[in-house]
Amino acid sequence: MLSKNSECALRCLLFLARQGVGVPILCRDIAHAVGVSEPCVASVLRILAKRNVLESFKGKGGGFALRPEAADLSAYDILLAITTKPEQRTRCILGQQECGDAHPCPLHSAWTELQERQKELLQGFCLRQLLVPQAV
Repeated sequence: MLSKNSECALRCLLFLARQGVGVPILCRDIAHAVGVSEPCVASVLRILAKRNVLESFKGKGGGFALRPEAADLSAYDILLAITTKPEQRTRCILGQQECGDAHPCPLHSAWTELQERQKELLQGFCLRQLLVPQAV
């Protein structure tokens, strides 16, 4: 239910948080660590840096680093940094031309409720809480 970029952003931020706040890591190393293509990771990291979630360092010893305040962002806040409205679809899940509260498709109300529950769930976890020890 999350976009490819949203999932990539969460993975990258979790990886960077495990390395420590302010520790620059190269894009290619992040991509390798999270198992996502380097172009996708680079695009996501640039967006997160523009939105002040990450710091970007150029030159030797450069890379991307987590800003201190980012550890307290909710998973939903992270998705907002990548997309404008992560809980809203721009078109009907069944492909109807007109679908909304005024002209709902058969799945509209259930889909809307599911999206609201997803939003509430994601708002309940900050990046710091998602840092569980990884199995080796």
